[in-house]
Amino acid sequence: MAEKIKAVYIYEILGRPPEHIKETLGQFIDKLGEIKGVKLLGKKIHEPHAIEDKDSKDIYTTFGEAELEIDDINIAFAIVFHMLPANIEVLEPSEIRLRNFEMGSLLTELAVRIHKYDEIAKGLTLENNILKNKLMEIEQRIMQARQAHQKANAGNIPVRITTGISPIEKKDKREKKNDKKHNKNKKEKAVKMKGEKKYGKK
Repeated sequence: MAEKIKAVYIYEILGRPPEHIKETLGQFIDKLGEIKGVKLLGKKIHEPHAIEDKDSKDIYTTFGEAELEIDDINIAFAIVFHMLPANIEVLEPSEIRLRNFEMGSLLTELAVRIHKYDEIAKGLTLENNILKNKLMEIEQRIMQARQAHQKANAGNIPVRITTGISPIEKKDKREKKNDKKHNKNKKEKAVKMKGEKKYGKK
């Protein structure tokens, strides 16, 4: 028959309001006594106190102690793996002997847990890298759109091209051109009238 283990499992909780976290922690510890092969010998829930942190306003924390009598070491490890205590103090026995199959079982359970955590960590890392790449693509697109917008705005800036000729000189040239055209039309009209007088109007 395996030797029973007496140990104190300590659990911590964080939240608000203070009366709620105290009640929740008490209910959680009571569930330990419902596990097959585990007997709850006693529990103690400490009074919650506020966290001294400016960013954690109205957040309280407390911890509770559960004294357990456990049938064997496999169950003791199972509680650690599944219910994640903050600390454990083994009271009895002072020495524990493990058979080879018990050690193998514990190491296997530990390996399975580590593989699960490793799988989760790798999945989160992959998702994080995908999000980083997407953010980089979005930043590049924003940068390209901004550059294109700046180029488009640069094309709308009015550009003044000068030919070296003053506006007055341009006006004089236009007037001279118009005078030449007018004189030419006048001459053509005079020639036409002269011809009509000489030969008669057709």
